[in-house]
This record gives sequence, C-alpha cells and structure tokens, in this order.
Amino acid sequence: MPIGLLLALAAPALAVTPVANVHLGRAPTRLYPVDPGAQARFRNEPEWARFTAGEGAGWFARFDPGTGTAHRAWGPGIPLGPLASGTDAADALRALLARHPGLTGVPLGDLRLDAAHHVARTDTWYVAFTRLLGGVPILGGGVTARIRGDRLVLLGVDTHPAARPLPPPRLGADAARAIAVRQGPAPGAAHHVEDAHLVVLPPEHAGEDYALTWEVRTRTSSPPGRWVAYVDAHTGALRSVHNEVRFLDGTVYATHDARTPDSDPATSPVVGATLSGSAGTVAYTDDAGGFSLPDDEAFTIALTGPALRVTNEAGGEGSLALDGPTPTWEDASATAAERDAWVFLQEARAFGVRFAPELALWSEPLRAKVNVSVPCYAFYDGTLEFGIEGGGCNNLGRIADVLYHEWAHALHEASVLVGTVDGTLGEGVADYVAALQTLDPVIAPSYYTTGESLREMASDRVYPDDVTGEIHADGLIFAGAAWDLLGALQARYGEAPDEKGTAWAIAAQLLVDALKGGPELDTVFDEYVLADDDDADLANGTPHLCEIVATFGAHGLGPLGDTFPATLAHTALGNQPADTPIPLAVTVRSLAPGCLDLAVADVEARWSTDGVSWHAAPLALSDGAWSGELPAFPDGTVVTYRIVATAPEGDEVGLPATAGAPYTFYVGALTPLWCADLASDDGNFTHAALEGIGPTADDWAFGAPAGAGDDPTEAFSGASVWGNDLGATDGAYPPNVRSRLYAPVVDTAGVGRVVVQYRRWLAVGGADRARVLVDDAVMWSTSGETVDAEWMLHTLVVDAPGGALAIAWELESGEAGGFGGWNVDDVCVHLPGAPPEDTGDTGRDTGGDSDTAAPVDTGPADDTGPADDTGLPPPEGCGCGGGRDNGALPALLGAALLVTRRRRPR
Repeated sequence: MPIGLLLALAAPALAVTPVANVHLGRAPTRLYPVDPGAQARFRNEPEWARFTAGEGAGWFARFDPGTGTAHRAWGPGIPLGPLASGTDAADALRALLARHPGLTGVPLGDLRLDAAHHVARTDTWYVAFTRLLGGVPILGGGVTARIRGDRLVLLGVDTHPAARPLPPPRLGADAARAIAVRQGPAPGAAHHVEDAHLVVLPPEHAGEDYALTWEVRTRTSSPPGRWVAYVDAHTGALRSVHNEVRFLDGTVYATHDARTPDSDPATSPVVGATLSGSAGTVAYTDDAGGFSLPDDEAFTIALTGPALRVTNEAGGEGSLALDGPTPTWEDASATAAERDAWVFLQEARAFGVRFAPELALWSEPLRAKVNVSVPCYAFYDGTLEFGIEGGGCNNLGRIADVLYHEWAHALHEASVLVGTVDGTLGEGVADYVAALQTLDPVIAPSYYTTGESLREMASDRVYPDDVTGEIHADGLIFAGAAWDLLGALQARYGEAPDEKGTAWAIAAQLLVDALKGGPELDTVFDEYVLADDDDADLANGTPHLCEIVATFGAHGLGPLGDTFPATLAHTALGNQPADTPIPLAVTVRSLAPGCLDLAVADVEARWSTDGVSWHAAPLALSDGAWSGELPAFPDGTVVTYRIVATAPEGDEVGLPATAGAPYTFYVGALTPLWCADLASDDGNFTHAALEGIGPTADDWAFGAPAGAGDDPTEAFSGASVWGNDLGATDGAYPPNVRSRLYAPVVDTAGVGRVVVQYRRWLAVGGADRARVLVDDAVMWSTSGETVDAEWMLHTLVVDAPGGALAIAWELESGEAGGFGGWNVDDVCVHLPGAPPEDTGDTGRDTGGDSDTAAPVDTGPADDTGPADDTGLPPPEGCGCGGGRDNGALPALLGAALLVTRRRRPR
C-alpha cells in the first residue's frame, strides 16, 4: 500500500483537522466480511469440531475468512483453576491451547506473552500473546483471551498458521529510518526517531503475500505527528504510514459558553482549581467548587490543579483574586477558552472517574493548551491542544464537544489493557463520549463560523460496506451503533432521550469496560457483550444482549454482521433400514439467547428419491427442538434431502448451506468390494496433465493437506490425501489446465452394479469443472461454483461396469483458477446388499494395494454431495475402515438466517 505525496483530508467537515495537509492515514487494517458458507466450512473443520465436542461444548465462533482461525470465539465459561497472578492466567491459557493445538495451528513456542492484566472490579483477566514468525511478530497476530471468574469466556485466535518463514532483511534499520522520513508525509520536518524494529505485515486483501517490514516510529512537533511507517525490508518500498496523533465556606464559579461560542453564557462551579495564599497556603476547590480557607491570607485562584492544568498559549495564564465567598471567573480574569476548557474537561474527568476509577490517568494532571495560534486545530498527543478562531472555524477551546472528543482520546489510550488503541474506533469512541455528555448525535454544532456542525453520527453507516479508509468517517460506524444502543436502553428503561438515568449509566459503563480489550471495528461487539456479562457464560445471554445485537447488527457489527444471529444444527442421517419411518431432528441455536429464540418460523425437510421430484416433510417445534420424520423407503432406495428453515420475514436458509449439495443416505446394506484408505501409502494412484503448460499443469500431490486456500487442514482419516496443490504454493489450482487422478483398476467381473464412495473436500469456481469419470465416461460433474464446508461422502451408482472398473477425478480450470480444487480420501467400491455369512477370498485382483473393508456400518454419516449426472441420486454408506466416527460429531453447519438490512433515510 505505497503512499504518494502529502495527503490532505478530502472532506474537512469530517475531521477535527490539525492544520491543512497534515496526513492522518490509518494503520494497516484487515476487513472481516462474514460469508455464511465460509463460516459453516470453518465450523466443520476437525480442530473446531474436536474443541466443541469437549471443553468447548456450546461455544460459537466467528472465523477469519483469510486464515480459518477462530477470530473471536465465546461460550460457557471453561474453568481454568484458581488464578492468583498474571503468570497463572497465562500458564492456564497455554495449557488449554496445548490440549487443543488445532485452535492455533502453530507451536506454542511461536506465541510470546505480551500482557496479562487483571481488573478487580469485574474480576476479569485480559491476556494477550503475540504470534512470532521466525522470531518476528506478525502485526495484529496472536491470541487474546478474556478470563472472568477464573473461567475462559472469550478467545481470539489470529495466528496465521499458513504463514511461512520469510527471508532475512536486505535492508537495515538505519536505511529504513531514512526511507520513512524521506518518503513519508512530513519529509521537511525535524523527526525524532524513537524506534525501528522488524514486523511481518499480513495480507490485507486476497492474493497478497506476507511482507517483512521495518516498523519505524518518529515524532515531529510541526506538523504534529507520531508517525508509524512500514518499510519493506526487502525492497525498501514504503508500504504504509499513519499518524497516531488524535485530532478532538464558599464556592468559585466561572462564566462560560453553554456549549459553543454561539450559545448563551452559563455559570458553573470551578472544580479542582488551585488557591495559593500569601503565606504559602495551597488549597483546591472541591467537587462542587467549594473552599474553606483561613481569613488571614490573601488568595489567588489559578486554573491548574492535581487533575488538570489549562494554559493560555496566546498570553499569560488566567488569574483571579479571591475577594469574597463567590468569586467568579469572567473575561477580566481569563479568556473564554480557558474557562470553557476548565469546566468541560473537569466534567469529562468526573465521567471517567465514575465509570473507570481504576485508571492511572487520574493520578497525574492532564495538560490542556488553548488559544494555540493555528486555527481549526485540535488534537491529543499526551497533551490536549485547541486552536484559535480563524480559517472558517470558531475557537475550538470554546466548543464543549471538541473538548469532550479530545479528552476521550486520553480515556481510550489509558483504558486499553491488551490489543491496540485503534485509531478508527478511537474516533468513533471520542464522538460517542461527546454525545454522552451532550445527549445529542450532532457533534460540535457551530464548529464552523457559518454555524455548521462538524459531523453527526445518527446516519446508518454499515460495516464493512461503508468503510472508506478515513478514520473519522469510519469511526461513525461504531458511534452510530453505540448511539442507537443508548436509545434502545432508554426505551427499555422508560427514560427520556435527554435523561442521564439508568440507561445512560449502563451505556457509559459498557463503553468504558469494552475499551479494555483494545477492540477494533470488527471486534467491538464482542467486547461489549463481555462487558455486559454477569455470570461468566457468554452462551446464555447477557442482561442487555438483545439491545446490543439489534443496534450493532443494524450497523454490520456483531458475530454475523448482516445475517440473523441464529444457527441450525442437524446430525446428518446415515444409511437407514428399509420399510421403517426415519426420525429427523433439528436444533435452532440463538446467538442471542432470550431475545431471538423465535428466529425461525418454520422448518421442514425436503426430500427426493430421483433428484427431480421433491417432497416436504414438516417438522414441529417441541421443547426447543424441531422434529419429525421421513417416510419408510424400500430396500435399495437412495434418498436425498435438505433441511430448510424459514424466517418470519420469509427468508429461507438450509442445511447444507449449498442447495446443490444435499444430504443423502442409502436404504439397505452395502458390502465393500475394494477400499484404499490412503493411510499407509498412496494406494498406487497415478495422475497426469491433459492440458496446460508447465509443472503446475499437473499439480496433483499425495500428502498432508496444509489448509491453504479452501483446502482442509487434515485428512479425513490417517494423515494423507490426494489433492490439487496441497499447499505447495497457495493451495489453489492455476488457470487453463486440465488434469486427472487415477485410482488402480478394480476387478468387477460378474458384478452387475456397484456403488463408488469416497471422501472429498472440493472447491471449484463457477467457470471451472470438477468431474468423476468411470471407464472414461463422466458420471458426475459440477455445474457451478462448489465449495465444500467439510469432508463429504460422495456416492456414485454405476450399472454394468464390465469386468474392470477405472475411476478418475478430473479438474478443468478456466481463465481465473484460484480455488482449492480436489482433496480425495478413503476411496471404496461397494456391492449393494449385505455380505454372505462366509465372505471367503474373492480372488479378485484389484490392480493395486488396497484394503478389503468390513461390512458397512449403517449408522450416521455426513454426506452433503450433490446428485450425479446420471439421474441416480447418490446413495451413502460409510467410507473405508479407519475413518472418523462422524456419527459422534453432529454436522453443525451453522446456517445463519439472512435478514434484510434496512437503511434509515438520511
């Protein structure tokens, strides 16, 4: 992401701009769009299935679409034992990850502990590990956890397991520093170089590579900047740069602007001001502006104290002589900006102390500079600075919203215990804090001398659709969600929009507690739910989960973004006995228990025995589960079926998620004739390129799948499979090739009909074709994009094959390529019917190493393969011996019920 010349903000009305042409930029950021099909595929990965079958029972996850790891996962609290220290918490989390190595996909030695902080008020540990690649941290990579009441309730895994070690840097740190300054957005400024260290930038978009870079941090005073640049350690290219500066018995009173220079004046107590006596006595006004002093000294009041110091950059600091019981700051004693800043920043501090009393921020005075000589200028960089009137802007030190906004950056920075102080979220947080003070979604009215406001946050901006890359505009996505949440809470508690009551306090506390986890736009929902939890169990709902889900979901934030937060769970039927009704059961699991339990209005099974005519079997709701039955079928029938759920709005979703890949099962028995489970060797399979040029034209390989691209992370059984590009490059097949994988020829002399079964994990694009051939005749082919979400049992019925059976798998790609292609495991040829009591030795030569498996178990199976092109729906039995017992693991394909996202009028 190279940058060019000095960049100006395109729309000044969207930012508290420091000065013209100061670059802000944004930190390298990945978007996490939610694709229900991809999420279902990741949920069915073996690692996640094993976790949820044991300690993680009842857990949900939202997976990183680029890496397949559980970007955010949550559920019933998992006991970790008594945790008396950060070391205990880190060790307990390491032990859990060691028990479930598939969750991270990387050695524990590649995870470096970075933080383990405890918040006593909520009894919550915030633990974070950084992912190292060859000893170098991956930016944003690692594991983060929230442990409440000694139980793990939230886990974030961003370990990039497919990342490969990078060559050592060709560029040194000194050269990187020079490039960062020379090619950055402030090349003429005096830079103080603070740090330079190596980091790995993960790809922001599909098709990009990991990059070894130097992260260079410098600081400038003019223009104001805390610059973070990423310089490619191999090419010297400046990949990204952003600015971390965050631009928004008596009583003492002050006359000040009520909110803006255009509003009527108001009078408020002056809290925390210093009173200095002529004899050396020093005192401070209390929380109501009150004081009690000896009457034998003359006292002078200054706008400085233990919590705040306001300085006037356009002249001397304000000073007021104590001349009675109610001295009042006015124009003669201090400028309006000084008085406004003191009053409004003390209000902001009282807000912070109330809702986050544990922060170290309150132990040191915060400095605020007003009447800075640059107009349209306000930012936070450890110090708050506010510019004078000019350039079309009013004096920013006289606008309450701007003072609240910039103070909120200090609150945000001080609150984060793990993760990052994300600039985009920070701008939304700052706007929302201002709105919590004013109870107005319009930010900084009269920011401009024309009377126009800075921005408003009530518009329905949605993630990721409305992400622009400009942090102030993107921050409004969160601010709008949080503002809507305040309204929903006020409606629940029967409070007026202008009332700072119970709803307001809950909204404020949720915000402050959510910041501790260092959230970004895609994870702020999770931290809100954690903040709302009251029993260390995120699977049973939280007190205000309904309001959080509804309001954040309207802005694309949450576990499913723009989809209805409910999943369907169904254990796929295996082979069934003849002439017996077949029971079905489906469970609807709400991601918002207690408020979205009626997400499904109707559920039915749609079944067929010929792949053409379809029938419906309605399911009834009883005790939280939908159940019913399919009719009895005669021996030898192949049944294809899907589960279809309908939302109250009429939207339909189904299991499996792809309509063209239904569940199937065989009615009756099957007897294995020949099997190759590929557990001990390659089974004497062969392969060849039919079309295409170069070594990648034939990319078939035997080995362990690497999980690259759309591929699985492990074989169905054993350790190895046959597949296209098993991670040798990116796991994807190239364009414009055609190749085949051949199984050994199977002796079928005297056999009239056989059933071919194998396990597949297939991903092909709509313009590509995957085919299965028997004796060079196409028996099955894809007809559009097909992306399996799990290992599928695919079944083909072959009539009168002759004396020998030759099976082949073909892949033909078009101009694009780029999908994972075939992964093939546990190949079997079956005879219909039960085996004779004494099978004896068939004497057949299978044409290669093979296994003669035991009779087929007719228990549950999990085929979701489509019907074949012969018109015969695929029957299902189990795979070869040695495969996993899928009957023990439900096919939890999380089908999210889609809802229409409606935008409000602007």
